[in-house]
Amino acid sequence: MKTLRILHIENQAGVPYSISEGQKQLGHDSKVLETYRGFVNEPHDFELYYGGNLEILKNLTNLSNVIKLAKGYDLIHLHGGVHWKRVDALAIRKILRKPMVVHYHGSETRQGYGLHYRNLWKVKLVSRPDLLEWLPEARFIRSPIAGILRKELPEYPLKVLHMYHNPKTKGSGAIIRVLESLKKEGLDFEYEIIVKKPHEEALKAIARSHIVIDQFLDREKDRIPSVIGMISLESMAMGRAVISTMDTKYRQYYPECPVVYCEPNEADLAEGIRRIADEPGVLRHLVESGVKYVNEYHSPLKTAKELDSIYSQILPPR
Repeated sequence: MKTLRILHIENQAGVPYSISEGQKQLGHDSKVLETYRGFVNEPHDFELYYGGNLEILKNLTNLSNVIKLAKGYDLIHLHGGVHWKRVDALAIRKILRKPMVVHYHGSETRQGYGLHYRNLWKVKLVSRPDLLEWLPEARFIRSPIAGILRKELPEYPLKVLHMYHNPKTKGSGAIIRVLESLKKEGLDFEYEIIVKKPHEEALKAIARSHIVIDQFLDREKDRIPSVIGMISLESMAMGRAVISTMDTKYRQYYPECPVVYCEPNEADLAEGIRRIADEPGVLRHLVESGVKYVNEYHSPLKTAKELDSIYSQILPPR
């Protein structure tokens, strides 16, 4: 494929930035634009933030600037679905007539607010396999991990980490109950709970842990599917053991993934923690397997090559 100028719009969980890093390795000029400000503060290249509904002049100016920026690129890769108010996406597609890929990442799909104008996008991608239930015509793309290096494990005692933005989507209440119960039981470990921290602080918390507990969800009770999240992938890349629930039907999308899967009951979660705490060899195996898995299946370069094949479906002939 020829060298492309690619503009990613929005930056969900830093996935677009990681994709961009892989595309640069292939020689593409790939950049990330944020138009909505998040508290995580992932790396990006441009900021053109929209304001509230009453900031009409600011929003019209930003709309114009987003369209002007997009005009200089060969292909637009829009993340987070398309809200009905997303006039910039419509203008880029219908007025500039730019090839466009729409990438869906989560709640905008499950709740439906990002599913507008679906017939305008020939290529639709999802970053989680559960989203195929809403977008069966889409293609699942594993989220890449860029710029996170393996780090030495901290000194003992064993340190367990859980972090969340929304406790309901992580099952945080049950996780904390289990951790407190194990402390009362006398298990020799420390635990840390991180709430709504910027990405840089979250990575520092992972580095000072041995085990990261990602999710504890029961789809029947919580009505939220459990899949591999970015926290799990980043933790494995750094060389940490990961414990999480994961719906059995989605495990086929993550072959050889060494996450310690637990059933959505507190006794099983407690047993998973005990097993890692009591058998140092288990921790060593999970560390080695996790780093190997992320490097093999979630490499930015591998994702970029896969996207080149997908982009070729919508790019005009050379």
